[in-house]
Amino acid sequence: MAQIKPIEKQVDELVKKLSIIKEKEIDRGVARALNRTLRAGRTEAAKEIRQRTKLPSAIIKKRMYERKATSKKQSAFLYLYYRGVAAISLPGVRDTGRYVKGRRGRQGRGVRARGGFHYRDSWITDSKTKSGLQVFTETIAKPGSDKKYELEVERVELRPHFDEIGQRVLDRQMQNHFPQRLRAELNYRLNKYKAKK
Repeated sequence: MAQIKPIEKQVDELVKKLSIIKEKEIDRGVARALNRTLRAGRTEAAKEIRQRTKLPSAIIKKRMYERKATSKKQSAFLYLYYRGVAAISLPGVRDTGRYVKGRRGRQGRGVRARGGFHYRDSWITDSKTKSGLQVFTETIAKPGSDKKYELEVERVELRPHFDEIGQRVLDRQMQNHFPQRLRAELNYRLNKYKAKK
């Protein structure tokens, strides 16, 4: 048995589905498209920073974190942790210095790591904190200190690169890729709520 639904009922169903789309699905689609764009921007920014710093992308991406968009808050953010990458975590890091009997001070060429990182007057030792081993350099103490020298943990700073690259990359992702991602998300969600024949 075949039956044509009364037009009023069909319209009511369609209006109901369209209201669902308007209230929920469009907002969800926008949020998902924003988060996909944010994720792609994070990967692209890490790649550009890697080219400048010679650090592996995996290390750089760990220093970034996202605040994702939701259907209620349709804005997404990419942040970078304040501290740089500790030199001890660089790939292939090694201390080339050593103490030689009968000679004063350490002999060697400091600390090296893959990617061309070289800390000439540094050494690796236990920091006696939760962070464990670190690459240290002896520096002149800051004015007002009661010490002549201080130990400084060596780090690779990412902040200057991120400040220059991060926003530019996200702007490019929004301009070049967000419209297609949003269109795909909305098409998918609209197809879910097509009126049944």
